[in-house]
Amino acid sequence: MKIKNLIVISCVINVLINIHTFAQNIETDELGIEFEQESDADELDIVFEDDEEKESTKIDEAHYKFRGFIDTRWGTRIQHSDDFDNQHTLFETRLQGKIEYNYKDIKLNLKADLVHDDIIDGTSIDVREAYIELPSNNVVQTRIGRQSILWGLGDLIVVNDLFPKDYLGLYYGRDAEAEYVVNPSDAIRSSFFIKNSTLDIVVTEFKPSDIPTGIRFSYFNPFIQDIIGENQTLNISESKKTSLMTRWNTSILNNEVAFYYNNTNWQTPEGFNPKTQELNYPRLETFGFSIRNELGKGIMSIDAAYYLSTEDRKGDKFWIRNSETRFILGYDFEIRKNLNLGLQWYQEQRQNQANYLNNLPPAMSADSREYNLIIARVTQFLMNQKMTLSLFTYYSPTQNDGYLRLNLFHKFDDHWMINLGTNHFSGEPNTRFGQLQQNSNYFAAIRWSF
Repeated sequence: MKIKNLIVISCVINVLINIHTFAQNIETDELGIEFEQESDADELDIVFEDDEEKESTKIDEAHYKFRGFIDTRWGTRIQHSDDFDNQHTLFETRLQGKIEYNYKDIKLNLKADLVHDDIIDGTSIDVREAYIELPSNNVVQTRIGRQSILWGLGDLIVVNDLFPKDYLGLYYGRDAEAEYVVNPSDAIRSSFFIKNSTLDIVVTEFKPSDIPTGIRFSYFNPFIQDIIGENQTLNISESKKTSLMTRWNTSILNNEVAFYYNNTNWQTPEGFNPKTQELNYPRLETFGFSIRNELGKGIMSIDAAYYLSTEDRKGDKFWIRNSETRFILGYDFEIRKNLNLGLQWYQEQRQNQANYLNNLPPAMSADSREYNLIIARVTQFLMNQKMTLSLFTYYSPTQNDGYLRLNLFHKFDDHWMINLGTNHFSGEPNTRFGQLQQNSNYFAAIRWSF
């Protein structure tokens, strides 16, 4: 586990302990303060007593919430893969604890998972949240520390959101909720409230999204033009750059509108250093907007952005990804009660196409200028919404490949739930989803929450 994770955990725990100890050890004889615990264990009430008037005034000075779960997940390949000795894609037990502590106007959040992964035969601590929220008002709110941030309108695919993602976990069979699709960032986030608008500014250390690297999942290696698995992992250099993310939310003519500017790196390794033979994450700036409003019986959304590849502005460096435009058009509606359908069309279009073609080495084949993806999600709620059946699919007419996820989620009560499903990949080995075909899997999970 990284040293900075240990530092974050120890600092937050020490702060929580010190505040709690301070609140409990105030000398009641001198201040006339008694601590009373009501039936609601989430609040710590402080009662002031006046000896002369014998009247009490209750003031909520501090309270905390603690909750968590134990989650066991298992997944295995549908077909045997010669690239792996272990045919499991997932075999882990996760214990999560989350503490929310409020003292006056200061909020502290700590969420960490103790994870045992049987595939790599290791145990680790995954700090999901560790931040302090400073006293806020009607003008500004600031959070400092590790936090998960999700922007944009896409359904498991994003345009204006450049925060790190973990789609691999979804493909393994992990929780499909945003909590585990989004990887946490170490960041300072400030939100400024101006009339009917909100300006979000985030400064964070760059962190890439997870991609197949040969550990657990096989993938297509373009350098050797073949599918490879374990013991043949990618050589990727790290980036220690700082990222600036901004978003302005407002309302225009009854439309929910947002404007975005990001100064960061590509989330996936879109550059190559011929000298070191390493993949890397080139610098990137994005300018975008999103619109959302009711249309007919559903909700229409548009998400669009221009990706400026700042290390290859002219598009004449074949070892760095060109600038491009990205676009999502979405529509969500209820087919009938408890049956919902979401449809999206996603497109990427390369800029400076002529320079790209003119500078491409003869040994390399040109990729299509456009990439299109059709996305559909069907969700059926049953048994008073305690059971959820869902079908989620990607299909690319550009590469003729796709991804299909079937999922059953059943919540028995406030404590117990089960999750069953399957992930299927199809297409040619050199396509986005076809390269993962040998990793198609079944998965199952059981969770107890407390």
